[in-house]
Amino acid sequence: MAALADEFELNGNSQVIEPILDLDEGIFDDKDLLDFVKNIEQQTERDTPLPSESEPVSMDLTMKEQELREFVNENEKVNTRVATNTALNKVTQHLRSLNENRPIEEIPPQQLDILLADFVKSAKKSGRKNSEDTEFEPGTLTSYINSIERYLGRKGYSVSLRDRTFKLLQDTLSSKRRNLTRNGKGNKPNATVALTNAEIDILWTKNVLGDSAPWNLQFTMWFMICQQFGFRARDEHRKLEWGDIGEILF
Repeated sequence: MAALADEFELNGNSQVIEPILDLDEGIFDDKDLLDFVKNIEQQTERDTPLPSESEPVSMDLTMKEQELREFVNENEKVNTRVATNTALNKVTQHLRSLNENRPIEEIPPQQLDILLADFVKSAKKSGRKNSEDTEFEPGTLTSYINSIERYLGRKGYSVSLRDRTFKLLQDTLSSKRRNLTRNGKGNKPNATVALTNAEIDILWTKNVLGDSAPWNLQFTMWFMICQQFGFRARDEHRKLEWGDIGEILF
């Protein structure tokens, strides 16, 4: 045991073995032994180096990133995926016409700013040879740019299209939208218009609204609920409960 004590002293552990130096004198008991073992365990924990933050972790982060991106893509809404692909195809076709064959995520921001601005300025509907209406709606162009922004974000592009680096693109899009609006685009010609009081009176006079038959009573209920609650979709009518009416009446 004395030899063991000498070994620990040589290793800088003299403080650990002090409780057992009297072992040869016959005063070593079980408590001393337990304390000795505990001290050795604590010393071992202190001497064991912790893994460095710079050391590579066992998990392959590249594979994990790819797995997460695939998960996001698989659960993306179909309409969002279609919109992104449509915008990407439109922009890619325009770049090809300019002899630019690089994927957009590989084009430096300063160059991509000019190319996307040119796309917005010159974008036209395709496949309408016999139609004079070849201009996009203002909202369509904005949707295209939003889709490209989403695509670039997925690809880890260094700069957002909303950054001032893309000031030319932003200014061109605003100017194009104003130009299209002046030419009658974006005015929503098919938007619904509220009925006038005279038109509503005609519905009552013609017995389209009333309570003389089950069918016109149903029409009347539908019309009144739409008018008073602002409902449009059928699902809103189906979910209407008496408590909703009570909140308004009382």
